[in-house]
Amino acid sequence: MCCRALWTEEEIAYNGTYYKIPRREVLPKPVQRPHPPLWSACGSDETARQTGSLGMGGLFGGEGGPDRVRELMALYREALRTAPRSGSAAPPRAALMTAGYCHEDPHVAAERGSELVGWYIEQQRERARLVWRDYDPATVPPDYQGYYARDQRLAAGPHPGEPTPREVRDRGEQFCVGTPTECIRFIELYEALGIEEMILLCAVGPAAHEEVINTVRLFGEQVIPHFRAKEKRVAVN
Repeated sequence: MCCRALWTEEEIAYNGTYYKIPRREVLPKPVQRPHPPLWSACGSDETARQTGSLGMGGLFGGEGGPDRVRELMALYREALRTAPRSGSAAPPRAALMTAGYCHEDPHVAAERGSELVGWYIEQQRERARLVWRDYDPATVPPDYQGYYARDQRLAAGPHPGEPTPREVRDRGEQFCVGTPTECIRFIELYEALGIEEMILLCAVGPAAHEEVINTVRLFGEQVIPHFRAKEKRVAVN
């Protein structure tokens, strides 16, 4: 891969279909050996398999819920079994990326959390509309057909029978939004699937700076200590 070569080789040249790099030296080199961890998004069956086959860390999205993440994780892990490994490289990890909002008041967590979830879902629809705007469907590459079909349905929404933002929030399976207890429950749901890291998008759309800081504070005071205590109990046992 080009990034790996940039980090590990003295000089590099690349002649690809879309990009060409004349021979040159790239400095500074990273401190990590042999190189920093490599990650790739796993948003489809194809990308989950490809990410695993390359021995990279997997980035999964919570929008599809735990059932979809479970499916993608299975494909990723299966491909990971036969991936090339560098003896000194850290083992690849799986992370979940989703919206995060935490408040100690259950009423505020539900009401404001539902507003932020609604904004996030609508932004996904708007992104789907803009990405393929004026794009000729006949020219969509085969490995993007799945994305195209997904985005077309998303862009046409909301559809009859779809859950409301409040229902999505209350279900607590797609977004880490709620009280500290609810956020802990959400993280443990994905921890059970093999997710090892959480990447929470707290500065979501209309979220005020004070709300973001409050979320960070509650995670530091209540959520993270919960998992540190769990680690200690596991180590003792």
